[in-house]
Amino acid sequence: MKKLLVNLLKVTISALIIWYVFGEVRDKNPGVFRDLVEQPKDWPLLGIAWILVISAVFLTFVRWYLLVRAIDLPFRLRDAFRLGFLGYLFNFISLGAVGGDLFKAVFVAREQPQRKTAAVTTIFVDRVLGLIGLLFLASLALAFVDQTALDPTIQVWARCTLFCTAGAAVVLLLLLFQFAKEGAIVERLCRIPHVGTLFQRTYEAASAYRKCRGVLLLAVGLTMLIHALNVVAFYFMAHGFSGQAPSLAIHFFFVPLGLVSMTIPLPGEALGAFEFIMNYFYAHAGTANVVGQGLLLALTYRVMRVLVAIVGVGFYLSSRREVHKALQATENRDDDGAISGQEPVAAGH
Repeated sequence: MKKLLVNLLKVTISALIIWYVFGEVRDKNPGVFRDLVEQPKDWPLLGIAWILVISAVFLTFVRWYLLVRAIDLPFRLRDAFRLGFLGYLFNFISLGAVGGDLFKAVFVAREQPQRKTAAVTTIFVDRVLGLIGLLFLASLALAFVDQTALDPTIQVWARCTLFCTAGAAVVLLLLLFQFAKEGAIVERLCRIPHVGTLFQRTYEAASAYRKCRGVLLLAVGLTMLIHALNVVAFYFMAHGFSGQAPSLAIHFFFVPLGLVSMTIPLPGEALGAFEFIMNYFYAHAGTANVVGQGLLLALTYRVMRVLVAIVGVGFYLSSRREVHKALQATENRDDDGAISGQEPVAAGH
């Protein structure tokens, strides 16, 4: 009953945010939806944007494959695509109980019974690198943006981004270098409320990858490319629909921040929160401010990702028995979220 109420609350929050964003757009720019249907569109640009989105998704599977192979786990590229597509599917159809990361963690732990902790750690590292890449890209873009011309609230976002990026750089250094040895200090840090579990997982990841720094750096570079593809996709979508958009540099700042919102634990990859943030950024950033443009582009991007996720249906149908066992394992996990006796895996897109 508690799980049902939590999921119902998440759905309600997403619905309220969507309702608010649509209402705000309707009041400030009532013709935006009519214009979307009537105005000419640049279909080649929109097609290129979709190809970029698909390419970015495929590269995330390749990045995970590299991370798994780096610690000598038996894993094939087609396994990464199979589990990647299944996890991608569950990100959309889940109400929050079984997200894509949790499903992949359980599934890969079942397929690697001798090294469950190592298998689950690869998913944690994959997610951490994804978030680090988003912050790095947004901070790098600020060097090419006249911040004084931005909305005051956006300027606050910029300063917060730089601060978070500094913290992300510390986490990356922790992954690249062994920062402590087993002992009482590490044990105390792992018992710190709220952050102890994250520290423990980071320490385990650092131990697993301290001899694979080259692969980690390659994964970081691949992450930057993945996010850059998504940024350019948004830029092309904006020109494909209306022919006007903030500069590409502005896109490289606020699109990664919008994608960070997809880590919020709401159904359907933070449905509502992502649309709200993207709609705000497009309405307040740059010189081509168009009320409602961010909402339309966020929904278009989501549809493109759903089309990619549909591929996961084929993998689901071909391995329903194994998928059902993995789902049952998630339902039977300990109250603290442990997976087959392991620590919880980090959540997020």
